[in-house]
Amino acid sequence: MDRDTGSDPGSSSRRQVVLRGVGFVVLGVGLLSLGGWIYRVAGLLAIALGVFGLASIVVRRRPGRTDAPRPASPEPSRSAASDPSAPSPSSPSPSSPSPSSTPATPATPATPASPWEAAAPAEAVEPLPESARRRVDAHLSALVDAGALAPDEIETAWLLERLAEEGGDLDGDDLFLVLGERPLRRMTLLEGQVEQTRETVHDEIAELARIAGVPTEVQRVEVTPTRPREMRIEAELTVGDEPVALDYASPAKDLTLDLPVGLAPTLRAAGGLRLAGLSCGDGDVWVAALDPDTDLALLDRHGRVEGGRRGAAAGGLWFDEAAIG
Repeated sequence: MDRDTGSDPGSSSRRQVVLRGVGFVVLGVGLLSLGGWIYRVAGLLAIALGVFGLASIVVRRRPGRTDAPRPASPEPSRSAASDPSAPSPSSPSPSSPSPSSTPATPATPATPASPWEAAAPAEAVEPLPESARRRVDAHLSALVDAGALAPDEIETAWLLERLAEEGGDLDGDDLFLVLGERPLRRMTLLEGQVEQTRETVHDEIAELARIAGVPTEVQRVEVTPTRPREMRIEAELTVGDEPVALDYASPAKDLTLDLPVGLAPTLRAAGGLRLAGLSCGDGDVWVAALDPDTDLALLDRHGRVEGGRRGAAAGGLWFDEAAIG
């Protein structure tokens, strides 16, 4: 029986790869036997190429690398094949709709929430009652008449809205806290619980000079501890054209009124405005530069401030350097 001379293209390619691989291995062994580092490197490269070619043949002939035959469709059971009433697998069920009759409506995907979506509207704030509005208007009018506020400095509608958002505690210091949200030309807040340092004293002097409208230059500020909780503060400055020297004792971490009281006469002489203070909670003091003929009792009628200290002998809340001294 004659042998089939026809060759399989795949097997012929594999034979060529095997022959080349063996050839590279033999060549590499021969180069290694010659000695010298160049021949050794070349021999190792030749052996590596030969081994790589042989390994590729082994990997391609592994059963897991061959294409698996397509699984045959499951044959219907004999009972189903023998039963003429059973539906054919290729024919659709009478109860199932035809694919061409009613196309399925694709489900609309849920739109993810975006961080840029408009936020829900804020809950409406209940406006102040009419009686509270009248008290605020009267207080603002008194501050304007005293020169603490300019007529166009505060918008009444904005102030009433902010007070309503804060709860409308007009017997507390909400009014002044809200006023402090805007830059005020003739009023400033001196914080009560603050460490007395050179920077703190310098900033307080600058604020008092600003509201009084008097140019002031500070030459020197010295803060020296004298006791565990007490400091000695010395300052040299020029108010307008007048040199001023201050020397007073102060708590280490609390505001003292010696600074505004010591500067008030010089600031009034230079700028014509009268410094007056309103003591609030936590030791804070609001200082206003008022017209010189202002009646502090008029401000006291509206200055019901929570935690306020009475600074005048007559029991008023607003005070100046004369009341303290």
